[in-house]
Amino acid sequence: MSTTRHFPALAVAIRTAGERLARLPSSPHVVCLRSALSLVEAEVLAWKSIAPPRPEYEKVAKTVLAIHFAVGQVTPRRRR
Repeated sequence: MSTTRHFPALAVAIRTAGERLARLPSSPHVVCLRSALSLVEAEVLAWKSIAPPRPEYEKVAKTVLAIHFAVGQVTPRRRR
């Protein structure tokens, strides 16, 4: 079974972070964020069809949120 079926919000958040990171030029910070996202994605894929304990799920969700925040910090601002 797909993890996207069991954890749709988390799957979308991971995919969105990956897409945003893919658009950024490579830098040590971006490489670190990509690595962290890959580790989180691997952890979620390992859950398969069995839901993880709540503390583990919350830890992963907070990590993905932190990655989104960090991506926002390194994304260049658009001039208006």
